[in-house]
Amino acid sequence: MSWGQLWPLLVAINIVLVVIPLAGLYLTFIERKLAALIQNRIGPNRVGPAGLLQAVADGIKIFLKEQVIPQHVLKPVYLIAPTIGLICAMMAIAVVPFGPASSQPA
Repeated sequence: MSWGQLWPLLVAINIVLVVIPLAGLYLTFIERKLAALIQNRIGPNRVGPAGLLQAVADGIKIFLKEQVIPQHVLKPVYLIAPTIGLICAMMAIAVVPFGPASSQPA
């Protein structure tokens, strides 16, 4: 496979890995604004212009929170479980074909 064929694939992979997390941030923002409208309160408007960085601030807050680990769990398994969940979710995206259809038989 030459670079002429490889770079569109790399661009597609990068778009998928960037667009999906950004869509999650945007949908979180919309959900919070709608919840604020339904509850008749001010929505996320404290971080960034019009509250656009609220989801990022929430992520930083959760990341820096003190970790409480129950006594009866296996500590390494308990700490790596979120990473395993993220890897499984990203692997589900990996099986979606983004390139052109192949004319060769499978």
